[in-house]
Amino acid sequence: AFLTIGIALGSYWAYYELGWGGYWFWDPVENVSLIPWLLATALIHSQIVTEKRKIFQSWTILLAIACFSMSLLGTFLVRSGILSSVHAFASDPVRGLVILGFLVFIIGGSLSLYVFRVGHHSKQGAGFALLAKETWLLWNNMILAVMGLSVLLGTLYPLIFEVLNKNLISVGPPFFNSVMIPLTCALIFVMGLGPFSNWKISNNRVLLRALFKTSLLTMAIVMLTLFIGQGSTPILAILGVSLGAWIVIATTIDVITFFSGPNRRLKARILLCFPFIGRWSAHFGVGILIFGITMVENFSINEEVRMKPGSDYLIGDLSVYFSAVENIKGANYLSERGIFTITFANGRTMNFFPEKRRYPTRNQTTTEAAIGSRWWTHYYFVLGESLSSNDWSVRISIKPFISWIWGGAIFIAVGGFFGAIGRSPKKNADKVLVAV
Repeated sequence: AFLTIGIALGSYWAYYELGWGGYWFWDPVENVSLIPWLLATALIHSQIVTEKRKIFQSWTILLAIACFSMSLLGTFLVRSGILSSVHAFASDPVRGLVILGFLVFIIGGSLSLYVFRVGHHSKQGAGFALLAKETWLLWNNMILAVMGLSVLLGTLYPLIFEVLNKNLISVGPPFFNSVMIPLTCALIFVMGLGPFSNWKISNNRVLLRALFKTSLLTMAIVMLTLFIGQGSTPILAILGVSLGAWIVIATTIDVITFFSGPNRRLKARILLCFPFIGRWSAHFGVGILIFGITMVENFSINEEVRMKPGSDYLIGDLSVYFSAVENIKGANYLSERGIFTITFANGRTMNFFPEKRRYPTRNQTTTEAAIGSRWWTHYYFVLGESLSSNDWSVRISIKPFISWIWGGAIFIAVGGFFGAIGRSPKKNADKVLVAV
């Protein structure tokens, strides 16, 4: 939960402070926070199986070691100076060597203990059917682990290549997108159907019913999206909307089914059993997050234009008026602040004041973006460089549903906290699980 909040805050900081309007760049420092998040998510789901069915014990321990090891590896990469990033905290080789030594000790010691002790306390429970809950959670673990390893490979490969060949290469968004999108599709499919399965045995009728309902409603939303887009909706947008709708609909059906079945009075006491609420909140948040990313990546408008004070510019159905540039003296900086006004189709207006700040003592220039929101859309202004004839470079962006990205992260974090703060008394919890 805390790691989710940290990643979301870092994403918002990059969006608000760096002046480029993006929220994720597959930066190496961003990646080293995502890797332990993926492995920790796999660990949580594996631990559920170990707790309920006494299986996956060795795998759960290995995931715990890997998750903490990747956290330490992230600390080393961020604080040693081995990576160049706007997110890096320091460039201190001595500190890096100390962290590297600690990293080798922890990982080496943990894996050594694991190898020598893995067979001593790994009594396995009984088997399970092909479509039992254990199978879905196993697929969940495999997909998340492959995602984590893929991000790790893409992050470390340039460093390894540089050491071996003395040349610099970069692994950027094309690689990560091509790998992560198919894996995300598989993960979302598993997330949608897994909660409807039973422990140990298959209940094909329940799974088929859930599959039919979720597929039907998802197709309806996709058709609505195509209708709104008038047939010009990008393929990736359709895919993203399908994934987001799939998990949100499946989670909603899961909640409704849970409370509408037998033992309603007993199940009402689920409010005391926080892990169930945590699961619903986290899965719902994933759907919101995917929908927000889809909208931003496929329907954003980004234009870099040349404007002078007193001029207008049309972007989409908006009119942008550039009033003037003010010179402002701050406490320790000098600022050039632009004044922009956008006029909507209904006549409403909104003002923006992007700045370009110069800090004389540090000889540094920073960009302060101006961001305004209306409904679910952000309007993003960046004042660029001064050009000839009193012209200015101005970047204008319209980003629909971008706030849903951080809203989804909040739902995921809340789900994590609900899962962590406690459970109902064991007697009641067992009754609830039997009822499920």
